[in-house]
Amino acid sequence: MFSDQSFYEAKVFLRSYGDAINCLKGAAEKEQSIRFYESFMKHIVEAKEANEIDFKYGRVSKGPQFKELKEYKLFQFSNHVFKKYLPDFDGYKGDYPSLTKFLREGIDKLKTDVTKVEGGSQ
Repeated sequence: MFSDQSFYEAKVFLRSYGDAINCLKGAAEKEQSIRFYESFMKHIVEAKEANEIDFKYGRVSKGPQFKELKEYKLFQFSNHVFKKYLPDFDGYKGDYPSLTKFLREGIDKLKTDVTKVEGGSQ
């Protein structure tokens, strides 16, 4: 069948192959981390250049154009949608079944409004 030498060489090859795969996987993960960091830093630099954020005493603070920041606008929109379709959620004190009913009604109302908008734009 196989000689001891052939078996040994096959084991060495498979271990080397496994090590190479693990090395490539680690390199790919590191590359992905670097890309994420670069993207994040680019976003921060752009926000600083646009005066959306500022750095004071080693901390990030609002810049003169803070309200133009994309994340600020997204938060404002999310807050608007939340208050429109789930009013009084902040102070909600009901039980779980009434909470699920409350959430379902809010989501159904949102779906209805989205359907109206989609139907009107076709």
